Amino acid sequence: ESALRGRKRGTVASGGAQEDGGRAIEDVVAHNDWRPNAKRALLLLGDEGMEGGDNVDAEDIAAATKAIEVAKTGNTRVHTYLAKSGADEKTRKANQAEFARVAAETGGKAFTYEDTLQGFQELLEEVICASKQPEQQVEDCKCCKECMERKVTAPAKP
Repeated sequence: ESALRGRKRGTVASGGAQEDGGRAIEDVVAHNDWRPNAKRALLLLGDEGMEGGDNVDAEDIAAATKAIEVAKTGNTRVHTYLAKSGADEKTRKANQAEFARVAAETGGKAFTYEDTLQGFQELLEEVICASKQPEQQVEDCKCCKECMERKVTAPAKP
């Protein structure tokens, strides 16, 4: 427990439960019981900065940078989902940029609540398919098999 980076409830004077996305990424990468040779991927869902709180500041940027470093070292792809929040437009855009940076720099995909207005299933299928190893068989994964079939039967773009 002492090795975990996530802050415990009540340890920050200004809040209850902490939404430390960056620290959560670090903890999952470092302490998850990964299968040997697993293709490591995770999906971070949040609506606040990487170091908790709505406003994006130097601490959030540093937390995102550290999470990227740990994820890359741990060969873990991070997909992100920025949920709808009550944050102002400037803060929302800043959070969206940091979530997108974490995803891009770890080989993941970034999503926002706008990507799930018609439902969450397509997003999950895209994350699962993006996390498969190219040489891996897809017959046992319905969504991936459908994705692969769409790619094969889709007309070529000019």
